[in-house]
Amino acid sequence: MLAKQTLHTLLLALLSLSVHASHYADDADDDLDSDPISHTPPQPRPATDDDWTAHLFLDAGDFATSNIYWILPTFGTLLFLNVLYFMYAAGRLMREEIVSVRAVELGVAVGEAWTTVTTWAEFGKWRGDIAMTRAYSTAEEEGPSRSTSSKAQSKWEEITPTHGTYLCHTTEVSPTEHVFVHTRTPHTPASGSLWSNFLWRTFAQHASTTWTIEVRPSSPGVNKGSIVYITEQLRIASPFFRFATVMFKGTGGDVTRFLKDLAAESGDTQAVVVRPVQGRLEVGKGPVEDKKDL
Repeated sequence: MLAKQTLHTLLLALLSLSVHASHYADDADDDLDSDPISHTPPQPRPATDDDWTAHLFLDAGDFATSNIYWILPTFGTLLFLNVLYFMYAAGRLMREEIVSVRAVELGVAVGEAWTTVTTWAEFGKWRGDIAMTRAYSTAEEEGPSRSTSSKAQSKWEEITPTHGTYLCHTTEVSPTEHVFVHTRTPHTPASGSLWSNFLWRTFAQHASTTWTIEVRPSSPGVNKGSIVYITEQLRIASPFFRFATVMFKGTGGDVTRFLKDLAAESGDTQAVVVRPVQGRLEVGKGPVEDKKDL
């Protein structure tokens, strides 16, 4: 019994000693962290190696703020050059010749439609995209074309209100086959800023368009109603202008506008310009709106 009491007393003494030792250690740590003179609260420990990312971002922000006067122009120039390079690289992947085919069905006979599309002197009266046409002054120097129609001259100019003038040159006219082929290239820019005129002239040196206009009867053996096809072959040698034209201007717009104006001139205000099936409009299928390839 005495042995048990002695053991119990010894355990209590050890427990009390350990509690006092722990309390003393905590007081010692507090004394080390505090100012021995002013007894200020413990100061936070300095940052460890785990906070290096925060220091990196703070240093980068300080550097950018103090050097903003040259960092912004430099990054802006690099971004602009990257955009130009992307446009050039994307243009290199495109074909140099872009082909668009459009067609419209009219209620007039083939002969009347043929007369309208080949009489270029009257284009300014019914085409909404040009103000007037005039014979090109140096047409005789280029030699005669293969035209057998007096209405299709060798060369003429189409004057637009906002896009300058286009020089058109007839390469083939066949009244029997009702095929009319002519090239259309930018000639002189419209009045504008020096920068816009420079871009226009640079584009004109790299671009040319060929229109092949065909007039066919709506139904075989019936001389009533006609279908006008236009195949546009747009050639742009510069990859940069090729990409810019496709992305910002699109293709086939001039042909579509021409056919819509032609339909209005022929009295078919409800006519719809379509993309033909394999280059031809299927007779009897009816028009399909120009929203998807057929």
